[in-house]
Amino acid sequence: MDHSEPHPSAAPKAFAAARIWPLTAPGGSPLHESAVICAGDRIESIVPRSKIPNGVPIRDLGDVDLVPGFIDVQVNGGGGTLFNEAPTVDGIRAIFRAHRRLGTTSLLPTFITDGLAAMKKARSAIDECLRREEPGVLGVHFEGPFLDERKTGAHDREHVRAPSPEDLAIVTGTVTGASSREAAGITLLTLSAKH
Repeated sequence: MDHSEPHPSAAPKAFAAARIWPLTAPGGSPLHESAVICAGDRIESIVPRSKIPNGVPIRDLGDVDLVPGFIDVQVNGGGGTLFNEAPTVDGIRAIFRAHRRLGTTSLLPTFITDGLAAMKKARSAIDECLRREEPGVLGVHFEGPFLDERKTGAHDREHVRAPSPEDLAIVTGTVTGASSREAAGITLLTLSAKH
């Protein structure tokens, strides 16, 4: 077998759109008459349509804006599913599918203030998603429960508390065996303290 040839799934493809907004768009203006060249799941380049290599298939998306995927770091739910009510791999998948349709390509499922057992279940579901390399799941956002009880807003005051060693093990991912940063993914923690 000749390994110098690219795998068929990695063959380049071009995606053209009326307006392409690269992250480095000069002056915040879109590119016109351009295309994004992709190979597999990687963006290879953005080129004028006239510079698309011969033989590369072109998919013209029409009169649309082609933008980089959004990364959302606070996603409590989506598609009728709340992470606190469905702290499972299937719940996370349902939330991601709902946001994916609107341009979000990566997210942090957000678990709001709740009890210790519920937080552990949420962390376990996140860790399982990361082990399975579920598309779009970067880690978890714990929004509470370590809040100033005078300013809890929509959070259930019954579960607001100072962090215990068990809480910290959940937040850091060590309770489920995800002892490295890579295994635990990204953890964002929203907290507040009394002054």
